[in-house]
Amino acid sequence: MLRVTCGVEREDALLYDIVLNTGRVSIDTCVKVVCDLAERPEYRETDVSRSLLDDIVLEARLRTKLRERFTLGTGVSWLDAKVTGGRVVLTGTAVHTALAAEAVDIVNGTAGVKSLDNHIQVVRGPHPL
Repeated sequence: MLRVTCGVEREDALLYDIVLNTGRVSIDTCVKVVCDLAERPEYRETDVSRSLLDDIVLEARLRTKLRERFTLGTGVSWLDAKVTGGRVVLTGTAVHTALAAEAVDIVNGTAGVKSLDNHIQVVRGPHPL
């Protein structure tokens, strides 16, 4: 689910600041290590870190809402939302302007969105003979 929502593999150790093997290190020692690290200046919350986390949460929320609405076969493909500072860039393709507009409405109706740059391409499929 994390890969689908956030685009990452949870097992990728490079995503983490620390990886502790509880098969080799006791839980008590792991807790002490994490608590010691949490008190270091480089791990303290800042305005920048809070903003980045807010963007990640908003991106995940948007991706979930969009995927719930636009499942396979609904006429919308490659739909994605990237967030920077609360500003959303929406990309993908839709077979009708109404579908693209619905995606825009979903994004605009989500708390935390400051602005939207819509790059959804409306494409027409082949016409029947």
